[in-house]
Amino acid sequence: MSDPARPDKPDAPSTPAGPDRAPDLTPVPTFPGSTPTLDLGAPLVREAPPLPEQFGRYTIQRRLGRGGMGSVYLAHDTQLDRLVALKVPQLHGGDGELLRERFAREARAAALLNHPNICPVYDVGAIDDVPYLTMAYVDGQPLQDWATRPPRPPEQVLALVRTLALALEEAHQRGVVHRDLKPSNIMIDRRGEPILMDFGLARRLSLVGEARLTSPGILMGTPAYMPPEHVLGQLDAAGPAGDVYSLGVILYELLTGRAPFEGSVGSILAQIVNDAPPPPSRHRPGLSPKVDEAVQRALAKKPDQRFASMAELVTALSNCLQASAPPKIDPPRPVPGGPDPRLVPRALETLRTWGWARGVQKIRNRAQRTDDPRQRSTWQGILDWMVGDRTADAQGVEAFQGLPDGLALRGWALAGRASFLMRERDYSGALKALDKAEGPASAGDVSLRGTIAHTRAAALAHQGKCDQALPYLHQALDLFGPRHFVTGRVLDTLGMAYAYKGNFPVAREFYEQSIRYKENFNDEAGIAISHGQLGRLYLDWGHLDEAEKHFQEDLRLAQKIRSRWSEAQIYNHLGQVALARGEKELASGRRSGARRRFTEAAGWLDESIRHCQRGPFAVSEGFAHKDRARVYLREGDLDAAESEAKKATDLFQANDFAEGTAKVQAVEGMILRARSRWAEAERKFRQALGHFEATQERESAVRMQWELARTLRDSGASAPLVTRAYREALARAESARHAPLVRDVEEDLREVDLEAYLRHIYRRARGYDIEDDSPSLLSGDTEAGTVLLLDLPGFTQFSQGLDGESVLMTFNQLMADFSAVLARHQGRITSYRGNGVMALMRDARHAERAVQGALDLVSSLEEFNRPRQVLGLPLFHLRIGINSGDVLLGNVGTYDKMDFTAIGATVNLAGAIRNEAELGLPCLSRATYELARERFECAPNMPRTVAITGFGPVEVWDVVGRKG
Repeated sequence: MSDPARPDKPDAPSTPAGPDRAPDLTPVPTFPGSTPTLDLGAPLVREAPPLPEQFGRYTIQRRLGRGGMGSVYLAHDTQLDRLVALKVPQLHGGDGELLRERFAREARAAALLNHPNICPVYDVGAIDDVPYLTMAYVDGQPLQDWATRPPRPPEQVLALVRTLALALEEAHQRGVVHRDLKPSNIMIDRRGEPILMDFGLARRLSLVGEARLTSPGILMGTPAYMPPEHVLGQLDAAGPAGDVYSLGVILYELLTGRAPFEGSVGSILAQIVNDAPPPPSRHRPGLSPKVDEAVQRALAKKPDQRFASMAELVTALSNCLQASAPPKIDPPRPVPGGPDPRLVPRALETLRTWGWARGVQKIRNRAQRTDDPRQRSTWQGILDWMVGDRTADAQGVEAFQGLPDGLALRGWALAGRASFLMRERDYSGALKALDKAEGPASAGDVSLRGTIAHTRAAALAHQGKCDQALPYLHQALDLFGPRHFVTGRVLDTLGMAYAYKGNFPVAREFYEQSIRYKENFNDEAGIAISHGQLGRLYLDWGHLDEAEKHFQEDLRLAQKIRSRWSEAQIYNHLGQVALARGEKELASGRRSGARRRFTEAAGWLDESIRHCQRGPFAVSEGFAHKDRARVYLREGDLDAAESEAKKATDLFQANDFAEGTAKVQAVEGMILRARSRWAEAERKFRQALGHFEATQERESAVRMQWELARTLRDSGASAPLVTRAYREALARAESARHAPLVRDVEEDLREVDLEAYLRHIYRRARGYDIEDDSPSLLSGDTEAGTVLLLDLPGFTQFSQGLDGESVLMTFNQLMADFSAVLARHQGRITSYRGNGVMALMRDARHAERAVQGALDLVSSLEEFNRPRQVLGLPLFHLRIGINSGDVLLGNVGTYDKMDFTAIGATVNLAGAIRNEAELGLPCLSRATYELARERFECAPNMPRTVAITGFGPVEVWDVVGRKG
């Protein structure tokens, strides 16, 4: 939040009140300028001293603004590592307690509200007797600034005010009335979404005994936006109708560029009470009569003549939008006794606020709570449609589709259909449903578009197409923004995608950020999911203590929210942790410790099976039986293991769950291997491998190839065959970038074939095999080529303060990306140089391939930085220098330990050019430029001349892209 309650003159000092000073009655500026707050009952206060740079756990960065109630600062929350808007009241003399209580009331009122278009309150308290509250920092602009551009199209204005009305309806449903609506209390964020701010004058309708903080007859608020009852001092009548009036004034201003009443403060107050404003169409010809009608009703003098609720105003605005849409065939009108059209906007707002899954749950609760038969029927009809109930009355669905918001509801119903197809693992069907949901059904519905993008990404990720899924996930984040309830779910899916890509540090960061995010919503069910995801990530990478910690937290939350299915799942996961510990003990020769761990695992898994059978949760029960078979296998009871595996197979096949069947085939292969039935075991592993290859589950495919290699080893197969199987497993593990699996397979290979293991390590260190080496390179060999030197400035500073494992994993992920890029252009990395690499391009078109490779390296780094940017982590930058010419190729080092590289003047100049390169723009020498100039676009005013020690003035060219 950049400016939550922007005053007209943020830096103007307050004026002390005195007995001979009257309130300022100068003319009030009309919209789109800002309007000063008039609170004739509040004491005039002196400006509070500025906050210190460190205010408790908050680091104050700057003041965003000052209003009648206090000052707002941009601050950094050092505990949760996020920017917040920190508000402190201005207290003075004997009025301090009054203002303190009003300030506390703002916090209490805002804390009741949880809506994407209402700025959330994070924290409230006092530091050194200075009260404060923190809220979300909205990076955007106040409504009056948004409106200073050329007149907004009426449809855009109507849609924006409709969104505000829906948010206020939620507040009113919670018993909170704003009472100070005005443009400076509404922010427009970077997505163009309006955010309601500043509940400083809010009143909680449900608290009849709440102390009045103003005397009867005293005016509070901003003159131009006061409803008549406020002007007359009838504060007991200050209910939702007052907010309807104030929002009507804002609508009038946005449509016409001027306030309904203008003049001095006294004149405005008199007009509010006595005069009817001219219709908006008088100032803006061409507006629909429906718009005039809606505005005039919102601005009615008496509260009972206005819209009875914000929901009614929403319906009126929807009708205005419908009237302004392109002509089309009139939909059938709802028959008497059909669905209640007033509930449709509320259903849509529920879905837009909470997403499909939680929204459906809330609609179900509303259907159960209402006693009105027509409302119950309407809620149930919407619910049946949203959950794809095939028994739903087709005529009833048609009646909903005929309502003004029927098309939007259809989009949400299709999104729900996609979710059901996802659960049935029909991913192609889900994608087709999402295709239908897009277009007119999702037009103007940011939340629906975000839901479609997120669900599409999840469908692609479950098919192993994570690279295709990532753009949709980032699109979903942009659409939902930082305050939407569903954003935490998107962060979880990003974690899953990066876990699949083998990027452990980023996957972990996404899951951890998801937990922090969901804590803001007190979303215990969502937090439990994230802990479960983190636990599985740690388990897959062998961090068993961390895995157990997150599974235990998942279990605590599952028991608290009484999720029997989650509880059954977690017992299974805790059993897997104990089993993995037992396998480690067994591998280390500690048989007694292994037996204890296997007994512990059996206890967890048996508990999981009991919970699944009570569910019933057939697929989860299948996994528990599968893992129970693994425990029996480790204990040596092969008959019991076989029996458990068969139970798992029967459950998976009965539910047509191919993934589960493949997982059991792996266990069956291990049992058959233990019985020395080698051919049958190999067949089981190959069946499972075929499934995991088809579904692109790379980690599972690695494990199946590894089990195949072990089976060949144990069967006494020929040494070349066994070695080839292990090398294939290693290649798969390296491709999956799964470090623990690489290490485990390497250890097996070392025991089976030491020579093959040493060749593998040689290839790992040199980048090629021994057969590719040449003794003649001991004395060097000169040939034409292009040298590319890449540097990551600031990487050393990034590394400071971080644990070595995180630094290495991050660096190696980045280097793996760079290596893959260069390999596509037939380039070889000859050495890693601390903060970067040296690569060599040889043979035909070496210069052109080097420059194109450099541009792709820039794109690769941008993609690498994308998740880090989302997570708020430090970003990396690069410099690239490229030079072409004769290079001396050879081995550098001692005579017993050498490394292949290129040396000479060509390499030296490439390094010097790299140091002169602009960040993110490959920098070419003249030699490279002459060879590649026809293919690439350089920055303007090239070449530039740089002074390089040992070379003198050197011309260089910065490349910005490829021509054509």
